[in-house]
Amino acid sequence: MSVIAHYSVFAAAPGGGKQFAVVEGVDDPVNMQRIAAGSGAPLTAFILGVSAASAAVRFFSPSKEKGSSDSGALAVAEHLRRTGQGGERLRVRMGEEELEVFYAGGLWWSRQEDTRRHELELDVRALIAALNLDWLDIDWHKGIRAAGNTKRNLIVPADPDGVNPDLEAIAEINRATGTNGVVVFGGPFRRIRFDPFNPDRQTVDSHQIELRFFAPAKGIPEDNAGSYTLASLCGYLAWFWEGQQECEVLQGMAMGKPSRLWARYESDGNRAMNIQVGGSVEVLEVRQWA
Repeated sequence: MSVIAHYSVFAAAPGGGKQFAVVEGVDDPVNMQRIAAGSGAPLTAFILGVSAASAAVRFFSPSKEKGSSDSGALAVAEHLRRTGQGGERLRVRMGEEELEVFYAGGLWWSRQEDTRRHELELDVRALIAALNLDWLDIDWHKGIRAAGNTKRNLIVPADPDGVNPDLEAIAEINRATGTNGVVVFGGPFRRIRFDPFNPDRQTVDSHQIELRFFAPAKGIPEDNAGSYTLASLCGYLAWFWEGQQECEVLQGMAMGKPSRLWARYESDGNRAMNIQVGGSVEVLEVRQWA
């Protein structure tokens, strides 16, 4: 009998964020896949071993093993903290990757690699058309660029609410440019919004940036939360503001899965360094699995 704990990571409202299942005491890949197929979660984390400051994990979707997940690492860290097996700092080993996570201010944070803007040859008009935007919809003061580290995203400064993506065209552009996906973002700003917890009440939302992320060439039509997605945007924004930066980001609104993430980083005017991406991690349920 195994215990499966379900967690929500980065949720801005019920039903938002990323959903994970966490399982202990199972180390056979056949059973891992069987449990993941019936866990009811898009991704299931299997904890293989825990020490004072580290944990080894394998991730499985309902159909196959996945190498790593930054968001899943946060769910694992909260599970170990909640069950008294871990503290407020942890190194999570996921196959050949290792991610440092820590708990501060009621949120779990991951440390991301440095990112920056990159120049590349791009058919800008084709990208704008693929997003079904107009030339005048783009904030040309910032401009369209690629940003990231080894993985690079195309960054488009425009109102995310105005996007109606042609996913096949976006996939073709990503393949042609060797990029991972497309980030469309608005902000930084503050404006009146409906409270996601109470649609009848308006609130001055404190988030500074709203974004959407499309990666159809990677099998992701749209993602509602992503640590590296936000880290790549930090590398783009580092061009405009130097020094210590902090932003709050809302993602997934168009999908009906609102997520809220925070980013802290340091800019030297060229790159984003010491990037930390964080958000809430909440336990949803714990149940037995035969």
